[in-house]
Amino acid sequence: MCYHAAMASMKKTIDFNEYWDFLRSEAASRGWTDLHFMRECKIPRQRYYEFGKTRFITGLYMAKLMEGLGLKQDDIKQRTKKKFTPEQVKALRRDSWVAAHSDIIDGLVDYPELVNIVKQQIELQRKK
Repeated sequence: MCYHAAMASMKKTIDFNEYWDFLRSEAASRGWTDLHFMRECKIPRQRYYEFGKTRFITGLYMAKLMEGLGLKQDDIKQRTKKKFTPEQVKALRRDSWVAAHSDIIDGLVDYPELVNIVKQQIELQRKK
């Protein structure tokens, strides 16, 4: 877990940096070049080359890397002998969900009055 200044205040970031060497070696074991790896994972060149240096691997990028390599959480756990933390699991789920449901997020941005309705429904679900 790292901290970085995204704005004026410090923002807590869940990262997956400890998996970077494994992911790169997995791609290399398949004979993939860096360029092929980037394309399979749909990662911009600049971002890719910043991983492990100045940019943290966020849940969104980890999900893209895993998808590009065709790996699941259990595959990574088994091969690295490292278990994702509960925070990392939640970050992966959240960032994957956000990417898959951008239409819903756009709808909430376009119609902010719906936010309170959604919040109320969440509270009702938690009480069940």
